[in-house]
Amino acid sequence: MMFRDENDSVMNKAQKKYRELSEQRTQKGADKNTSQAAIFPTPKNDSWPQSTALVVARSDSPHRTYSMTWELVPSLETQALEFFAANYIVEPGIILRGHFQWIFELLGANQVDLALQSSFSAASLATLATTTKSQAIMERAQHQYVTALKCTNKALQDPNMATRDSTLVSVIFLGMYESCIYKKKSLHAWTEHVKGACTLLALRGKSQLRSDMGLKIFQQFYGTVLTICFENGVPLPSIIPELYEEMIAIGKHGILAKQWSTRLSRILHGSITISQDTASDPATMVLKAWQLEEDIISIMEHMPTLWKHKTVHLDRPAESVFGHFYHIYLDAFVPYILNNIRSTRIRLNTVLRMQIIKGMQASPPCFSTDEAENQLKYSERVIRCQIANICASMPQLSGQVAFPDLSKFGHSTSTAPMDFIDPLEDKFRIHPQGTFIQRASATGLDHVIPILYAIGRSDLGPPGLTQWTIDQLSFITFKIGMKQAAVLAEDLKQRLKRRTVSGMIEEVDSLCVPRFLDVSGP
Repeated sequence: MMFRDENDSVMNKAQKKYRELSEQRTQKGADKNTSQAAIFPTPKNDSWPQSTALVVARSDSPHRTYSMTWELVPSLETQALEFFAANYIVEPGIILRGHFQWIFELLGANQVDLALQSSFSAASLATLATTTKSQAIMERAQHQYVTALKCTNKALQDPNMATRDSTLVSVIFLGMYESCIYKKKSLHAWTEHVKGACTLLALRGKSQLRSDMGLKIFQQFYGTVLTICFENGVPLPSIIPELYEEMIAIGKHGILAKQWSTRLSRILHGSITISQDTASDPATMVLKAWQLEEDIISIMEHMPTLWKHKTVHLDRPAESVFGHFYHIYLDAFVPYILNNIRSTRIRLNTVLRMQIIKGMQASPPCFSTDEAENQLKYSERVIRCQIANICASMPQLSGQVAFPDLSKFGHSTSTAPMDFIDPLEDKFRIHPQGTFIQRASATGLDHVIPILYAIGRSDLGPPGLTQWTIDQLSFITFKIGMKQAAVLAEDLKQRLKRRTVSGMIEEVDSLCVPRFLDVSGP
C-alpha cells in the first residue's frame, strides 16, 4: 500500500513535469546549460522492505564454501532477466527489426546507468512476479521502480544525460512496468511515461536515427505509441510521423519497400486521427474512412511475397483454435504487422458503420437506403473477416504450431511460403499451447493483447469468441507475466456475464407473452 500511495503521488505530478519539459524545448534562445525540469519528482520515502524471497541452497557440511554456493544460485534479478529474454526478445528475421533484441547491448556496456538498470529490473521482475504469483518478487520490482524514478529524474536534470539512449530506454521500461502490473491507474501512468518518451524523442531530434541503437529504439517504441493512441483516443504526437518518415527515407530498403512502408504508416496515422474526429458530419467521416479503407486494400495487393501465409483447414475442432482454419507465417513479426492492419480495418469499418447509422437518423438522411444497406453489409463482412484472420494467427503465436526454419530455404522474394510448407508435417499440426515457444524464441505475444481485447468486445463476433479471447489472454498472462492481459480478460468476463443475463431476461420476457396473443403479425 505504501508503494501505491507513493507511486500515485509521483504520477500525479509527472503529468505537469512532462509539460514543463516539453515547453522548455520550444523556448527559443534558452541557455543550453540550464537544467531541464525533472519528469519524475523524487519520492519522499526511501524506506523500502527488502524481499526475503531469495532462498540460497547451502550445504550443512562444516567444510562448505559459501562463495561457490552463492554463485550456483542466480539472483532474482538474473532469473527475471532470463525470463524476460525468453518471453519478450524477438530477433530480426524476414523483417529486419526485432523486439528488445538490443537491450543487452545497453545493459552490457562498461558503465550502465542506474536508471536503466533499475527500470529494466523493475519491468522484468514484475513479469516474473506475475507468472509465479509471488508477492515477494513484486515487492522487489516495486523497490526497483522507485529507484528508477529517482535516477531518471536526476538524469533529466542534466542536459547531457537527458538525451542519452539509456535515459530514453529507462522511461520506456518505466512505462512497460505499469503495463506489467496493470492496476487501476496503470494505463494513465503508462500513458504519461509514453508522453515523456515522446518528449525525449523530440529533444533528441532526427539525428538519433543515424545511430544504430537510436534507430532500433525508435523502431521498438513506434508501435507502443500507436497502441497508446488507439487505446486512449489521444492524438498522435507530431514528432512520431516526422521521425518515422525520416527513418524510412534514410533506411537501406529498396524504393518499393520504402513506398509501401510510408503508405502503411500514413494509413495507420490517419486511422488514429479519424477515430478521434467528433466535429465532421457523417458524410465527411464516411468519405475519409472509405478512402483509408481503399488505401489498405491497395497496399495489401502489393504486400511482399514472403509476408503471405499458408492457410490450413481443419477437418474437426481443435483445442484452443477458434474456427476451422489457422495460419502459418514465416516470421513472428509478419502476423504482428498484419494483425495491426486487420485491427485498423476493424476500427475503420466500425467508424463507417457508426457514421452510416448516424447519417440515416438525420433529417433528411445523409445517404440513400441502398447506399446505407450496402455499406453496412460490406463493413460487417470486413470486420468478421478480420476477426477470423486474427484468430487464425494465434495458434502459431501461442506455440501450437512451429515457425519454419528459414535457413533451409534462403530469402528469395520470389519464393512463397506455400512452396515449401507441408501442413501435414508434424510441427505444422496443432499441438498444446506453448509447445513451440522455447527458451529465447519469443513470438511477440505482448503485441497481440490489445488486439485480442478489441475483438473480444466486438458485437459482430461469432458465438464463443469472447470466451475464447478470455482463454487466450489468460494464457498470455502466465506465459509472459503481463498482468494487463489478466485485467482485460476479467473485463471481458464481466461483459460476458452482462450479455448472458441480458439474453436470459429477453428469453423470459418472450415466454411471458400470452399464448393467445399472436405476435407474428398478419
